[in-house]
Amino acid sequence: MQEPAKVVPFEKFFYSRNEAASSLAVSVRSIDYLISDGKLRTRRKGRRVLIPSEDVKRLAAEIMRSDMPTKP
Repeated sequence: MQEPAKVVPFEKFFYSRNEAASSLAVSVRSIDYLISDGKLRTRRKGRRVLIPSEDVKRLAAEIMRSDMPTKP
């Protein structure tokens, strides 16, 4: 009897503006502001704007750190 094939999770290399907004729980307009402020890098593929996954992860970590309560 054969073992079932293992499913390897697929990790994205780039996110669209909509996917990045959804991942970070912010609006697409907020993503646009982050891009214009230089906090998110972009790559263009034709008319598509793509954001590197490492930038989305870095920003998510920054958001998590800033949301953590501080000790009084």
